Amino acid sequence: MVEYIRRQLRRGDGFEKLFDDYYPVMVVFASKLTGDRMVAEEVVQDVFVKFWQKKKAGLVKTSSKAYIYRSVYNRCMDLYRREKQSFVQADDIYDDSNLKSDFNDLIAEAELKERIENAILELAPQTERIFRMSREEQLSYREIAEQLDVSVKTVENQVGRALKHLKYRLRNYL
Repeated sequence: MVEYIRRQLRRGDGFEKLFDDYYPVMVVFASKLTGDRMVAEEVVQDVFVKFWQKKKAGLVKTSSKAYIYRSVYNRCMDLYRREKQSFVQADDIYDDSNLKSDFNDLIAEAELKERIENAILELAPQTERIFRMSREEQLSYREIAEQLDVSVKTVENQVGRALKHLKYRLRNYL
């Protein structure tokens, strides 16, 4: 499905950049709402296809970003309600107010994760590699130094450089 979307977007409609910019963020956002990455990807792909069709027909009147966020949220809530209804008794009362109140938090979290990833990608390759080994693989400085055949001090310096860069790039969020 992603390839279908990309083929459609390459036709010069200007949506390819929008898709590249928002697809990963929307998948993270939908994953938080659904708890299932595969379902999230299907939801986001479906939203982009419908968005593209409606945008071409001139039916989208709001900003693209707002439309996509709201559509992903609504689609996830529809799935949640459908799933919940299949499990609850007739006398149970469904209240999704907590989910709605978390909507802005989920958007902010997804956007922040995307900005963090972009800031990490801006690092020099060796710095990025050391930083990811430290934070994502949770290796000690000594383990990283041994694997990369560098000194522990080099690892410390590279992680410090990465953190300084991230702090600068994310200063508006701190």
